[in-house]
Amino acid sequence: NTSGNDYQGPQGTIGLDGVLIDLDPYDTINGAVSRTNIRNYGGSLTIEQDLGAATLKSISAYRRVRGPENDSDLDKSPAPIALSDLVIMQRGYSQELHLASNGSGPFTWLVGAYYFDTKAGYDPAGFDGTDFGLRVNVTGLVYTKSLATFAQGTYAVTPDLNVTAGFRYTWDRQKHRTMTEAPLLGGLVCCSAFDIALH
Repeated sequence: NTSGNDYQGPQGTIGLDGVLIDLDPYDTINGAVSRTNIRNYGGSLTIEQDLGAATLKSISAYRRVRGPENDSDLDKSPAPIALSDLVIMQRGYSQELHLASNGSGPFTWLVGAYYFDTKAGYDPAGFDGTDFGLRVNVTGLVYTKSLATFAQGTYAVTPDLNVTAGFRYTWDRQKHRTMTEAPLLGGLVCCSAFDIALH
């Protein structure tokens, strides 16, 4: 093993699980099989309508990610001392509408609005110490919403000189939610949770 991450004892010794170590130098002995599973999909839709003096355009998009779902042996030894399973999720939706002028006059303009809504985080991250009978679950999620309006105008002063002015106003709201579950003595479960909202 040249990575320095996984455990392998000296040849001919007895491992923590009581098994004689007799392996190739590049083999390892973890206490669990590591795996990763990712599901990712999404799509977008664009619609345009010519209204004569202007064109209306709608752009809609959605994305969902489930993963990576990871099972890992954190202690990298034959003993199941510290194991983890991690599920990362994300889903998001966005919608944009804008109205742009048509024609070949010296003044062109565009107005529009944009909306974004997403949720992402650990759902959950779990940690096991099977030698100690301990299981800890940590759930951490972030909710984000954003709304914006914008406008822009361009005036052709000469064939080689354009003057452009515009503005954008954005309102964001983000909420963080975290919860931890861990066993206490006597088999009880301790929970802690808190929310934070940002504007």
